[in-house]
Amino acid sequence: MSTISGHGVIHAPVVERQPLAVRFLLAAGLVGPLIFFVVVLVEGATRPGYHAWHHPMSNLALGPQGWVMTIAWMVLGAGLLCFAVGLRRVLNSGRGATWGPILIAVVGVALISEAFFPTDPSLGYPPGAAATSTLTGFLHSLLSGVFETPPMVAACIVLTRRFVQAPGGRPWVLYSIVTIILVVVFQVLGAVAYASTDPGSPYGFFQRLGFFTELGWVAVLAVRLLVGPAPRPRRPIALFAARKGWI
Repeated sequence: MSTISGHGVIHAPVVERQPLAVRFLLAAGLVGPLIFFVVVLVEGATRPGYHAWHHPMSNLALGPQGWVMTIAWMVLGAGLLCFAVGLRRVLNSGRGATWGPILIAVVGVALISEAFFPTDPSLGYPPGAAATSTLTGFLHSLLSGVFETPPMVAACIVLTRRFVQAPGGRPWVLYSIVTIILVVVFQVLGAVAYASTDPGSPYGFFQRLGFFTELGWVAVLAVRLLVGPAPRPRRPIALFAARKGWI
């Protein structure tokens, strides 16, 4: 786009609007976490014998109303998969354009898989259920422990490296670093609480803080890409010149 001023013609950059299909894919990164948050909040507050402070979110998939949480896992996983596809489209190329979406897609697949492999009863929920170890419970723990937080933190690191090289990317870099630190801290605190013999340990609380910190980062990134252009890293020469203050 060109505008005319007293000094002649000025060429202003054009912000390309993403196709509607891509915008729907990106919006899934916001809608999926929001739906999941509401389901966890309502189910955790209304389920008899369940205490959100102590019990893990996965236990909500047990019992007569477990189907509600099972669907929530699948919706969240599908939302992250859609977002990963949209993210790949808008990043197009450059640092993080391949591995960022792949890592988020891995989390999405893991969440959908967890819906088919419910966790075992634990920490006294469901009430009266014996604590047992089953193959499905083992697979659930494997998926949640290996293919949820680690890939999401890795995606956060990969995309942060892209924002480091993008004009105006400093706020996002700081937010991503804070997210990574908080997630690690909540994971450690959650592990300590889970290992505690205290029947009122805050394991559920720390698990929620860590998980929703991750999902919050995805949701904020989705909004960032919906309202503005995708970050475009400078070329090496331009980046060097910018650091030297030449441009």
